[in-house]
Amino acid sequence: MNSPYALADLRILATSDVHMHLTRWDALHQRNEKGRGFDVLASTIQRARATAKGACILFDNGDALQGTPVGADCAAQPSQERHPWPDLLNALDYDAVGLGNHDFDFGVPFLERIVRYTNAPTLCASFSHGAVAGVAPTVMLTRTITCSDGQARTIKIGVTSVLPPETAIWNQRFLAGLIEFDDGVPAARRAVAALQEGGADIVVMLCHSGIGTRESTDGENFGASLAHEVEGVDALVLGHTHQLFPGVDGQTDLNGIPAVMPGFAAEALGQIDLSLGWTETGWHVASHDVKLLTPCEDDVPPPDIATLIAPAIERTQTILDRTLAHTNSGLHSYFGMLMSGPSDALIARTMVDVIKEQVAGSDLADLPLLASVAPITMGGVAGPRNYVHIPAGPVQARHVSMLNPFSNAIWALVLTGAELVRWVERAAVFFAPTASGTGRLVDPDVPSFNFDMLHGLNAEIDPFRPAMFDTSGQIMSPNARRVRRLSYRDAPVDEDAKFLVATTSFRAAGGGNFPGITQDTQVVRTNYDLCDAVHRMVARGAMPPDHCPTVWRFASEHPRRVFIETSPHAEAHLDEIAAFEPQLIGENEAGFLEVSVLI
Repeated sequence: MNSPYALADLRILATSDVHMHLTRWDALHQRNEKGRGFDVLASTIQRARATAKGACILFDNGDALQGTPVGADCAAQPSQERHPWPDLLNALDYDAVGLGNHDFDFGVPFLERIVRYTNAPTLCASFSHGAVAGVAPTVMLTRTITCSDGQARTIKIGVTSVLPPETAIWNQRFLAGLIEFDDGVPAARRAVAALQEGGADIVVMLCHSGIGTRESTDGENFGASLAHEVEGVDALVLGHTHQLFPGVDGQTDLNGIPAVMPGFAAEALGQIDLSLGWTETGWHVASHDVKLLTPCEDDVPPPDIATLIAPAIERTQTILDRTLAHTNSGLHSYFGMLMSGPSDALIARTMVDVIKEQVAGSDLADLPLLASVAPITMGGVAGPRNYVHIPAGPVQARHVSMLNPFSNAIWALVLTGAELVRWVERAAVFFAPTASGTGRLVDPDVPSFNFDMLHGLNAEIDPFRPAMFDTSGQIMSPNARRVRRLSYRDAPVDEDAKFLVATTSFRAAGGGNFPGITQDTQVVRTNYDLCDAVHRMVARGAMPPDHCPTVWRFASEHPRRVFIETSPHAEAHLDEIAAFEPQLIGENEAGFLEVSVLI
């Protein structure tokens, strides 16, 4: 390559996984969330743009439209009502917007309305069948940059976007028969080739995917594979997993490609500064600097941004303030890794009632009816404040929304007893392989929303045995068994018997890769939204009893001590897990309370 005789600067700014955290105000818990909120991050965006040495371009990498009650309320408004997100993108002059999997959570017509009101081009190169009106695979941005020799030169910046192919599975209720997606790497390769043929000088890839590993077979997180296998990418914006990159190890690139992942809920702004070399043969990246920018403590939202957001926040606050019922004792999710609780029982009862009504009068009404429920809000990557706590007294709409933050319909599957045994084995991957004890109980790489337990059955689990499945749901050790017993009405489950299992549309469509779900699986589909159904159940006074028997328990051959991570507020409730002989360890650096338990 010829040495450049002129240099120029290009700053790339990126947001990702905002998930409708438009402000730092958490309307569910009625508190400010320090370090989060798009309105405050807007000041960071303006500051980063103003201090750019050369040209500056701004992107969003998807998953903006779902994730808070504000998002759900905005999606429920009539189509003529303005949604705040496109107005915010327009106010901040975004240059392009990529799609994430959750942007399809409210259906294609809703997404097309968002695209229609967004001035910046909306991108997705992953479609293999079908499309979303107004969404293009690529866009070419043209900028004029003043170079080190004083000359102003034109540069063509190609931009494209890809997302996980599993999006079609996770949102099957909206996308089945309409839209399918290619795997990430071939979709990216095709889009980059098109941009290069169109004369792109450099290419920016918006990749709504986690990093994963180059060798990983996980199609959901393919960032590393893309960096190694797709030629021609000059900068990479990642997302989806809500992680931060660069991380503590200081690495700023993947296979030499500068990369950034700006976390979750507008906690950070990704910044990639490219030093571009120009020669007579064209442009190339001479060097790069990558960092994450977070809002300053005294930052306030720009007035125009705050004005755009305020109506949606106020409307949602009024909805969440509604009192639906009363409870004499509180509900919480602090110990969902040790036993099922009243909130799980409430969701199970809701799903069972809906499916029972749906199948009444059919042959399916004669099958035993179960419900598969996971303790969704229980720490994890969202941190030590990600727990449900409903205090004794009035039960408001906000409390019920805490139990079920995702948009899902209630569906059901016809499964055999043998498939149910493997279902619980898949869920038991949630526990870390602590064969010697003394370690952590829960595998931090497994989200709690994949810890589905079957209400209507009783399961006995030995977490110290080897797992049958790996964390992605692939069979790793076919002969491994963590489920020591699975019983129905006090008798072992008959492997040939059939059961009807109420679950979410996400799970029934194959989300989480649970066993027994194939093209031939009989599925009962309803249009009942789970969160709405739980609200109606509570409003009818159907609160769960103060103490519900757990539907699963540990049955270790040799009980031993491990530690759990939970909310610091759990310290006041340790008497509820007295059977596990809890011993307080203290708060760790991440803010979780560590407790030693005997299982």
